[in-house]
Amino acid sequence: MARVVKASQRGLVAVAIMLALILAFYSLADAQEIVDIPCGTDIDQKVNSYSNSSGKTSAQLFRLRSCPYTVSQEMRLFDGDEIVGEPGEIAARPVHGTYPTGIKSTLQAAPGVAVIAKPDGHFYSEWVRYTGADFKGSSGTGVGIAGGSMADSSVIKASLFDNNQGAGISSAHGTLMDVEAAFNGSSASAGFIAGGIKARSQVHISGGYFHSNIGNGVWCDSGCDRTGSPNGFYVHGAELSENTGAGARYENSTTGALIEKNHVWGNSTEVNRAGITLRDAQNATVQNNIFAGSGFAHNQAPKNIAVRADSSGRVATRNILIAGNDLNGESIRYCGGPVACPGNIP
Repeated sequence: MARVVKASQRGLVAVAIMLALILAFYSLADAQEIVDIPCGTDIDQKVNSYSNSSGKTSAQLFRLRSCPYTVSQEMRLFDGDEIVGEPGEIAARPVHGTYPTGIKSTLQAAPGVAVIAKPDGHFYSEWVRYTGADFKGSSGTGVGIAGGSMADSSVIKASLFDNNQGAGISSAHGTLMDVEAAFNGSSASAGFIAGGIKARSQVHISGGYFHSNIGNGVWCDSGCDRTGSPNGFYVHGAELSENTGAGARYENSTTGALIEKNHVWGNSTEVNRAGITLRDAQNATVQNNIFAGSGFAHNQAPKNIAVRADSSGRVATRNILIAGNDLNGESIRYCGGPVACPGNIP
């Protein structure tokens, strides 16, 4: 018995050391130079003065103060750069989900600005609000962060993306922790890029609150590759609510999705997307989620559809598991054949 205890203790120590190393890798200490940005600074000019300098050899940590900054042109970030605001607190939603409160540092897009920040390589950001980007009719516009060139190691924590006319983040990569995306999208960008978070590479979404967006709350689309997350498109511990499309949508992809332990309610207010949609999808698991419930609106009311799994013909539906979900009176479409639906609570 003593040997077992000691082995267990050694295992715990090893886990603690590993966790510390992971946190250190993603921590603010990665930036080699701290650049304080006083209130009233022309922030895009300041940030881009580093990005445009010849022979840039170090990463910068751009440290914001408790104030709004007007972004008058796209900010370019390079490998290892970070944008960090004054810290607030993390709050919990009533069932599942988390969100940042007391965000004090805001990046406000000036009228006509289509992208607030465009990172290239590993990027880290926390305690920052990205808001107000204008949609220009093309992919990657109207977004808080244009993430197509972000590394899969990137981390965005405790940040708010709201009132961007396209999406909070487009072509997202990496890990999003305790992030809120709300009131993004527009009629012009609907069905194209509109939504809270949109990815073409699979991402890891841990916690968070994705609500009240035109379009889907979180969306992985068009052949998502697997490099960004070992669990594929991995969404867990989040609240997904009151989006005009699905709370979570996995589309035109075969490489895998795991959507679990979320609270999903009041979605698909304008289109037939259900609470969670698997469209032209393979190798996806939707499990142990709670849909609607007492005091929470149904998904795709009045049809009350929790999950929808079907194909338009682009990709054959295959290897779909929808299991152990608390449906609270909602239904699943379409179980049978390649879609297994065991153990759900009516």
